[in-house]
Amino acid sequence: MSSQKIQLSLFLRRGAQEDNFSIERLFDAVVNALPADRYEVQLHFCPFESTGFWRRLALILWATCRQSAINHITGDVNFLGILMRSSRTLLTITDSASLHRLTGWRRWVYKVFWIRLPIWRAGHVVAISEATFNETLLYAPLGSAKLSIIHCCTPTGLVPEPRPFSDDCPRILAVGTRSNKNLPRLIEALAGIPCRLVVVGALTELHLELLARHGVKIENHVNLDNAAMALQYRNADLVSFISTYEGFGLPIIEGQAVGRPVITSRRSPMQEVAGAGASLVDPESVDEIRAGILRIIRDSQYRVALIQAGFENVRLYSPNIISRQYASVYEALFSGTTPVPARTANRIPSLLVMGQKQPFINKLSPKDSAPIYFADAVFNHVASLLGLDVKNHIAPHSVSILATLWFSLIALKKIKNSCNSLVIIWQGYGTYAILLGALLGIKKRFILNTYKVPLRHSQSLKKRLNDWLLKKAILMADGVVSISRVQVDELKLNNSNVNWVPFAPDLDWWTPGAPDLALLAIAGIGYRDYVLILGDADRDEKKTLNALRGLNYPVLRVTREPRIALIARRAFRQAGITQGEVLVNVPFEVLRELYRGARVVVVPAKSSVHPAGMTSLTEAMSCGRPVVIPSGLATEGYVQDDYDAFVLDEWEESAIRDRVVKIYETEIGESIGRNARNTVEERLNFHASAKILVDFMTSIVAAGNTARRN
Repeated sequence: MSSQKIQLSLFLRRGAQEDNFSIERLFDAVVNALPADRYEVQLHFCPFESTGFWRRLALILWATCRQSAINHITGDVNFLGILMRSSRTLLTITDSASLHRLTGWRRWVYKVFWIRLPIWRAGHVVAISEATFNETLLYAPLGSAKLSIIHCCTPTGLVPEPRPFSDDCPRILAVGTRSNKNLPRLIEALAGIPCRLVVVGALTELHLELLARHGVKIENHVNLDNAAMALQYRNADLVSFISTYEGFGLPIIEGQAVGRPVITSRRSPMQEVAGAGASLVDPESVDEIRAGILRIIRDSQYRVALIQAGFENVRLYSPNIISRQYASVYEALFSGTTPVPARTANRIPSLLVMGQKQPFINKLSPKDSAPIYFADAVFNHVASLLGLDVKNHIAPHSVSILATLWFSLIALKKIKNSCNSLVIIWQGYGTYAILLGALLGIKKRFILNTYKVPLRHSQSLKKRLNDWLLKKAILMADGVVSISRVQVDELKLNNSNVNWVPFAPDLDWWTPGAPDLALLAIAGIGYRDYVLILGDADRDEKKTLNALRGLNYPVLRVTREPRIALIARRAFRQAGITQGEVLVNVPFEVLRELYRGARVVVVPAKSSVHPAGMTSLTEAMSCGRPVVIPSGLATEGYVQDDYDAFVLDEWEESAIRDRVVKIYETEIGESIGRNARNTVEERLNFHASAKILVDFMTSIVAAGNTARRN
């Protein structure tokens, strides 16, 4: 390295008076950590705000006249570099938030003069997070060759300072009041929680109205300098940063650096920045935000774990580390060489879930009026409890072996290129992914989630091959998960590390209550007090309908498959049932009302091969309806006969008829329905299943660590 000093001009924005920009605090720390004997740094703050054409043109000329050997532009004034020497200019992009709010010609102007033209003119470009990197490439794809990632660092003046947690009235610090900071939902989530909300940033009329409506105590600060900002972190009991959009999320590591528990969004880049040192919640769910805050307040062990994990995480954002990364770019630009673009790997451990699209998931209901799918909810909750990120890879459902192999190879590429060591794979293409992963020596911990066990009786050649491959995958997996308790013992013949994780319905969607008769009428359903029969393949249509013949009860048969509907209609005619109809692929909101309006739900599943009927069983239980179902893989461990369901050891016409008549002629149906809902609330829910899976995954990781040490 030459002994010559490098003159560095750092150009920073001037914000509105009420704003408390984090980016300036970041570069104070970066500059202070640069070697003083190598760099002569001049800080240039824009003399006025970046507003209007003429002001911005003046700022471009002002910046051009203040160039040094190296020019570094940051803080949403990217256009300053348009007339600067290209080879000596570094641009740091913090986010592309304006592109989300602008429309029409203004959005085009911003895209050209803040993104594309500055990137084209710059010698090198830095994004402050993986999310910003990827977003920038969407708008400036030609800039990838000179784009790299350098994260933000912890600002100066933030050091660990222990503070007793105020359980009775904690101070909750929220930094920022713009729309993406999500302050209205935070205020709503704090309703009824004894606390003081400390907000840094100018409050709007909407904020004040919400604070008054929900009775939240407020303390407001604006235009704080570095020392005053550090004081607010030290005085806080909890730091809340539940933004819907960020370029990085500096308050997360600021809170961690001081030693405060942090709650932030389960979104990129916040979840990557926080690592395991924060409670992750859905920023659009007031209930999740509230639950996360209450857990931090009430669970002292959880608080301590978050704080300790935060200390570990914040070491990665040391000003010394970040300044060295910037210095390497400065040196390359100064010497006339090209900085090596580097995408930093995602350092945050993640839970990779390799699943497949469900072939018959109802497509008539919009996403905001449908239940949460079991796997998505459970794995998200598991990741939250473990401080992990969830990364999904969903492949199409296929019965072709060649297609499945192809999907497996695509999945393996995603697994190999990640730093994740923990992977949950669904049966299907996941079977091949495990086998190919072992063959290629991919060092990951695979958990196979299967609903099937290899059969020992004779079957077709294709099925024998599939079962042989499944058996090998079970043997090679680090752990196996089954939703059927019966299957666990059979799976243990091939892998001793098998665990039962109960299937769970969405309790917030499938709820007891009177049916919405108007909605049913719109759907063309005029029956009342009916027998509801549900399910797709592997259902005993003939025997079930014969059992109901002559009872004079309306019968509704619901399926998602047109092929099954044809079979059901034929069985209706053969059984002579005239009161009722067969419904195909009804919207979820109609299906819920069908559950609620039924006197009894019958699930005639043939669950000897896989746990068929489990979805219908648990949804009906959640709606508080009595269920008649044959015993099998879907019932063992889930329900108890004559308590929360009628479970028949033999699916015979007389037994089916007896239970249905008993429900119609006595009060036992309502009693069983209430017990069924209680069972779901106590045992068959996302939280209970996630806790079981967390313990299982933790044991797999611990066993792997022990094996490596030995």
